[in-house]
Amino acid sequence: MAAYGPVDVSFRNNANASKFVLLVGGITQLAVPGSVVALMASQPKNPRPDNEAADVPPEVDHDILESVDSVQEAIDSLNKKASVEILKVEQKFNKLRKPHYEHRAELLAKIPNFWHTVFMNHSHLRKVITEEDQKVLAYLRAVEVQEFDDITSGYKINFYFDENDWFKNDCITKEYHVSEKGEPTATSTKIEWKPGMDLTEMTDNGREGQKRDYPHQSSFFCWFAFDRNAVGDVIGDYIKDELWPNPLQYYLNPEIDSDEEVEEDLLDEEDDEEEEEEDDEDGQELAYDEAGGEDVAKSS
Repeated sequence: MAAYGPVDVSFRNNANASKFVLLVGGITQLAVPGSVVALMASQPKNPRPDNEAADVPPEVDHDILESVDSVQEAIDSLNKKASVEILKVEQKFNKLRKPHYEHRAELLAKIPNFWHTVFMNHSHLRKVITEEDQKVLAYLRAVEVQEFDDITSGYKINFYFDENDWFKNDCITKEYHVSEKGEPTATSTKIEWKPGMDLTEMTDNGREGQKRDYPHQSSFFCWFAFDRNAVGDVIGDYIKDELWPNPLQYYLNPEIDSDEEVEEDLLDEEDDEEEEEEDDEDGQELAYDEAGGEDVAKSS
């Protein structure tokens, strides 16, 4: 595991996930669902400046600067120890939460179409779910986020499906790992599609058999094939940070698109209407020209 650098530690509250986030000034974000999140790196985000080579204004007392630097070293040392202790506490509470997650899963399994509804009620996730995807998600029996024993090294999301017409898998998993160098990667279970049922294949323009590339995808299931890099994987973040901590709130309370999104939709509709009007005008002009008279344009 990467060494802890003497870097800044602060807390922020994530309202959506109902959690606190531990910022340990590194470059790699490892989000632990519904809990503390550690940003770990082998080197500080901003290396300590060389005070000897620094261009210090002549009116500044060098002894004061040295004293401040000494105090800062003490603060950094405490931050380093704090990050280790907080991770220990988080591991302890992960074990305490586990039976509650299991009990919750047993109860949710008794609610018809629970996870299908949860996904469709999330304002961002529903935008990457097609009508065909919805048919498959009707067979989604359970979703589970599991943290690795070393919570700084990654986690995985399990999707459990009942028998269906699209694929043979009863469980599809996507795993996120953080290397010793602090590089996030992702791997997924290969989906065993039944003949002619692969939703990730391109069918428009006659180009069958070509895989769509996330995030410009036509199916939610393309996300499982996007394993090259975990950076920018917003779908995984939404599931881990927003759905998993409290899926019931999404089941009972559908998210409404933001005012900006609604405004964009209205603008798109206006643009479509303007294009239709232009098409109608072009059609009338064409009919007028071809007929050689005004009567045809009026009748059309």
